[in-house]
Amino acid sequence: MENSNKLKENFVRMCKLIEVTSNGIQFPDDIAEFDTDFKDVYESSDYPMLREKMDNLIKLINSDMSLVDKDIEDELWYMI
Repeated sequence: MENSNKLKENFVRMCKLIEVTSNGIQFPDDIAEFDTDFKDVYESSDYPMLREKMDNLIKLINSDMSLVDKDIEDELWYMI
């Protein structure tokens, strides 16, 4: 259970880095180079799975912007 909470915590941290563009929302690919506070997440063994979830979240929200109002940890986490 603790690992699950840590995963969600790191995912929420990642969500704070989402950028809004004219083409919708996106997650910056080069984030580790620019945000040293994020380095521990980027270098963790969980990052590939978290990144996959992030890619799924981005696709889901870009297809239905009403999902922006949903809670990341309690609703969207399970959808992605």
